[in-house]
Amino acid sequence: EFIDHGRRLTSALLRGSKFVGGISEKFRIDHTTSLATVFRLLPTTAPPEHYADLSTNYVPGRTLVTIDLRRAIGDRAHLIPVLLVFHALVFSILAGLVLVDWQPLLDLDARISTAAFGFSSAHPVFVLGLEALSLVFNNYFVACYLAVIAALAWWKRERILVAWIVLSTVIVLLGNLGLKAIFARPRPEWEFPLHEISGWSFPSGHSAGIGLYAAALILLTIVSTGRGLRRNVLIFAWLLIAGLVAASRVFLGVHYLSDVFAGLAFGAFVPMLLWVIIMAGTERWPAGLG
Repeated sequence: EFIDHGRRLTSALLRGSKFVGGISEKFRIDHTTSLATVFRLLPTTAPPEHYADLSTNYVPGRTLVTIDLRRAIGDRAHLIPVLLVFHALVFSILAGLVLVDWQPLLDLDARISTAAFGFSSAHPVFVLGLEALSLVFNNYFVACYLAVIAALAWWKRERILVAWIVLSTVIVLLGNLGLKAIFARPRPEWEFPLHEISGWSFPSGHSAGIGLYAAALILLTIVSTGRGLRRNVLIFAWLLIAGLVAASRVFLGVHYLSDVFAGLAFGAFVPMLLWVIIMAGTERWPAGLG
């Protein structure tokens, strides 16, 4: 079936992009092959007009990077809206409870932060690891990492991805500063703090930044890889990093648990919402990715 589909898809590509739709509807590209594989199958002696509808910059024999924006929708079109609602609810509920100083939440935050701080205080090496993690994934570095990704997308002529990355980064990082000023929640206080930091506590800036970073990487992973073990491993890795960074803020004693959950929710919500807004109607085959 794989070989048969490869022949049919190659034939359709050679005849023009208008023939691809019917084939790709019957055989999902995520499950069988990628355009990079298909382009390697194309004859290098084919006339240039055969490639006109496929990629304005295709060079025969050159492997293309396959970025298919349709993969973020796929057969789970409901997933992003559900995640948007979930993250909005998490942030809204926590924000409301913090605003009214709901005592059960304050008590829970205090118990968890005290236990986490006590554990860290007894393990100096653990604290060093937390400090390193917080440094590598502070918001300045996250902005730099995303800037590099945006530059690569620009080089690949993925202008819409660049706009999405830049807007998401600016809104999350600046918006989080505004939210901190609105809620003005004091940070946990300790007689002998493990980590000195100023500013307000809610929502956690590190958590918002890593939530943004993880959400962006997950969406980019989905649109640039086919379904399978590789995609799943990468998505798990991004989620694990986000969880570790968020947890480090509690164990270092600079944030409450509700701070980091709210930060993660806010940081992930913005890029997903902008993806829906900016990418609407742009799901298409890769173009000009040489």
